[in-house]
Amino acid sequence: MNAFKALLIKDLQTNKKGLSVTVWIVLGLYLVLIASFIYATKQNTGNVMLGGIPMEMFQNPDVNSALSFAVQVALMFSFLGFMFAIQMVSISTSIMNTDVRHKCELFHRSQPVSVWQLTASRFAAGIGGFIALTLVAGIIQYFVATLLLFIPAGFKVDWWMGLNGMLLSWAHLSVSLLVLGSIGFLLSTVFKDNAFGKGALILGGIQVAIWIINYLTHLGIPSPVTALANLVMSNIRDFTSVFPSMQYGIQFNSHTTAQQGVEAFRLPPMFLGNLWSSLFTWGIALKLAVSGILYVLSTCLYQRREVQF
Repeated sequence: MNAFKALLIKDLQTNKKGLSVTVWIVLGLYLVLIASFIYATKQNTGNVMLGGIPMEMFQNPDVNSALSFAVQVALMFSFLGFMFAIQMVSISTSIMNTDVRHKCELFHRSQPVSVWQLTASRFAAGIGGFIALTLVAGIIQYFVATLLLFIPAGFKVDWWMGLNGMLLSWAHLSVSLLVLGSIGFLLSTVFKDNAFGKGALILGGIQVAIWIINYLTHLGIPSPVTALANLVMSNIRDFTSVFPSMQYGIQFNSHTTAQQGVEAFRLPPMFLGNLWSSLFTWGIALKLAVSGILYVLSTCLYQRREVQF
């Protein structure tokens, strides 16, 4: 246990630079967001609008709750999600080859730890550490978005619903990042250099071959790119699809005024309960199982990989 703990600390320190890059990028984007908000506030001479509706019209507590929830989800999936997905690909596809680059693979492979401990440490430090980092960023986003977007505009914030929106979206994003990281982890054990490029080239070649075969034979072979995208993204798509209308909880009847539509809106019964239940599905279980299988396969391949002197 002590040997594995020391190995984990070493891998965290090794990946610290890669993890910190994302932190600096996110902080930079937040600075841009803050500067843009300050500028917009100074330039704005009228009422703050949301979807063409003055903010003072949003007096319905159910509307406040739905928007507090949905804004956190939207920021997590669009703002943080994109940045963290790119960085996850970068880290996971190189995580098993840091020793090769530093020319110390033989030294680390000869240490008194098993290959399974070595790969578990790399997986936990790189992929697990990165997922933990997304939670930290999500918490920062929770406060920054609320303090900068809602409170200055006079919007009544539902802090509890906003927190649930952040945690739920982080949980679903984490599942997608885990699958994405597991695929990258496998590539890093198969290829000793440029794992992402080689993996993308192979996938692209298979896709082109399937297009040609389908064109000539009309067999209708499924696209591997689409299947991969569904494997990574389907839980996020399913999660956002159970939102109320427009994914923000607001729907206006064409025969009523906007204010009447806002006043009439009510959150569906068991709104939070139904959304939390989206984490406990066979689809999520399948993704976790696939990630576990990819880790085991990666370890077996790494165990048989020739050590580079």
